[in-house]
Amino acid sequence: MNIGLREATLNFELKDNIGAEGKNSDVFIAHDKQFDADIVIKRIPKADFNSPNDYYKEAKCLYTSKHQNIVTVNYSCEDDDHIYIAMPHYGKGSLESLTKTRFLTVREILKYSIDFLSGLNHIHTKGLIHFDIKPTNILISDSNEALVTDFGLAKFTNIHRVAQQDKFYSLHTAPECLVTNQFTIQVDIYHAGLTLYRICNGSNVFKSQLAGIASKAELDSLITSGRFPDRNFFLPHIPQKLRNVIRKALSINPADRHNNLIELLNELSKIQENLDWQLSVIPNGNKWVLDEDNKTYDISLINDNGSFNIETYKTMKSSGNRTRVNDDFRANLTFQKATTELKKILKSY
Repeated sequence: MNIGLREATLNFELKDNIGAEGKNSDVFIAHDKQFDADIVIKRIPKADFNSPNDYYKEAKCLYTSKHQNIVTVNYSCEDDDHIYIAMPHYGKGSLESLTKTRFLTVREILKYSIDFLSGLNHIHTKGLIHFDIKPTNILISDSNEALVTDFGLAKFTNIHRVAQQDKFYSLHTAPECLVTNQFTIQVDIYHAGLTLYRICNGSNVFKSQLAGIASKAELDSLITSGRFPDRNFFLPHIPQKLRNVIRKALSINPADRHNNLIELLNELSKIQENLDWQLSVIPNGNKWVLDEDNKTYDISLINDNGSFNIETYKTMKSSGNRTRVNDDFRANLTFQKATTELKKILKSY
């Protein structure tokens, strides 16, 4: 029996515009009156599409890429002027919003990275390139899993595993994107490496490194020469193996990056150093805390009028007794020497 075409009505109330980094659309928290629950609505102007055939491309990509580390799509619909994509609302936000509140431990960095890279690898097996991996497009689920979202720039590859794209978030432009419009999954691998770099070093790293860059042409020159971002800048507790993985993913030449995400995931899974140091900012410096079963260690890097000191203490939980670890004290160091010494001390615990 032919049921025929039916039109239905969906009711939701748009609430807060939660925005997005480098956004091409509006993203809202909305109240779905059918579900009687808050959801997320992505609203895209129809004028942004080249053809009505493209209206539901992103929703279709989400639907056909089902995976535990990819955001699900509830439904998609339209009105006269917009396309709407409805997705679950995750109160924990994105990796970007998380790194604005605190620094992540290496264990958290590895866990979230393995999560979202597993989702990204899944879409690669479907013949898709995401083209927009960045911390704002990695959401944290209610069960603390990292999920890939925003397939607005995703493209299917041809039989040669190549796709065309002409839209990029300027800070995440891979070097090859400035000289060609034929791309492979190496673009996603570069974006993944840049995302790892950002969550390792905190949310303000790009802002500080962008200071003094006067134009997009200058930024593009820094990207193609491998000087943005600064591959030599990492916080002291980031292990050398993790730095090496990120630098490889950020290679200027795509052929020098990982061949695929399985290689990258395998390298991340082998990292076992400095997993639980928690970094925080203190007056005139930074502090790293390691919380163990019966004691905690805290190591501070203090700026004393341009001279740097490293102060290390151990606190026993049962007694609250706090004692200085004399072997791990350093005084009157240059910043470079203090950073080198701090890396050694952190690794020794």
